[in-house]
Amino acid sequence: MWMELKKILVVNLDRIGDVVRSTFLFRVLKERYPDCYLACLASSPADILLRNNPYLDDVFYMPHQEVRDIMKDAKTILHMSFSAFRLFDALRLHQFDLVVNPFSDFGAIAVRYLKPRYMLGRAMDKQGKFVVYGKETAKFVYIMSNQRGLRSKFRYNFIDIYSRILKDIGISVEAKDIFPQVHIGPRDRQFAENFLADNKVKSTDVLVGFQIGAFSKDKMWPLEKFRKLAEILQNEFHAQILVTGSSYEARTIISDMTSSMTKKPIIAAGKTDLLQTAALINKCALFISNDTGPMHIAAALDIPVIALFGLLRTIPEESRPWGLRHCVLVKERVKDIPLDEVLSAAQNLLKGRAGVQNYL
Repeated sequence: MWMELKKILVVNLDRIGDVVRSTFLFRVLKERYPDCYLACLASSPADILLRNNPYLDDVFYMPHQEVRDIMKDAKTILHMSFSAFRLFDALRLHQFDLVVNPFSDFGAIAVRYLKPRYMLGRAMDKQGKFVVYGKETAKFVYIMSNQRGLRSKFRYNFIDIYSRILKDIGISVEAKDIFPQVHIGPRDRQFAENFLADNKVKSTDVLVGFQIGAFSKDKMWPLEKFRKLAEILQNEFHAQILVTGSSYEARTIISDMTSSMTKKPIIAAGKTDLLQTAALINKCALFISNDTGPMHIAAALDIPVIALFGLLRTIPEESRPWGLRHCVLVKERVKDIPLDEVLSAAQNLLKGRAGVQNYL
């Protein structure tokens, strides 16, 4: 039956990193069904990262805050805004053959509303109960729901879950073909060139990206350690430090970190959208980050990453940057990762040595 697929919608209403990690799905689906209409429904601002994706025919978006508010308050699709209803009505007119929704509860409600011929992943049945379609997909949803401690036992990366979804439609993907991608257009590449030139960064300079913010404070490596690391890299490698993040982070934690520094970093936080951020990250020799969306953007661009994880809020194997060029540093609490360990990893990667994963 899968040979009849002419219209496919992938629903990914999760955060930036989840959207980035799902991007290989589009490439594989389009290669298998080159004549199909392939679209993605994402939440803003993560949808921006899909705008240049050559495998997608359309990108639709829902405001991330609206998705969060509905699920947080246990509301239903009937609580959506008028503009969201118009979006869902437009999507319904496409009469999708297949809708894929790996995780999202809100996406499960949407899948029911769109009434596709086939569903994979989470959906809502006629009785209003959440169900999972697809044998392989169901296995992984079961594990990820943390039932009987299986999530902690198996520790699959989220990308593995996406590849299992493909098995449910008869597509086997070799490991070498499972990799995320972020596509940067000419306009954003030129923005990065101009931005760095305006900040007196030469093409021969060593540019090191820092993402010091995170979704929650207990995912953040201490600002003082970031500051000391920046100063050492400035002195040892004459590195230019580029700090990414939101406008709120620029006013708060980034301002706090940089206020006492003699040589000020380049602040991109609050001055760029996600594709412009990606274009700047793509210029970096190394990206040092907490567990965040920009960490996954860097990995998708094949930029070496030092990823900083604490075990209290995450399972590093699930969320680590995809690829072999990265160094993953882990302690029970992220704040306890020693500065010396991060510095040693940075020195090795900047000198062209392979990344080393260092789990507890």
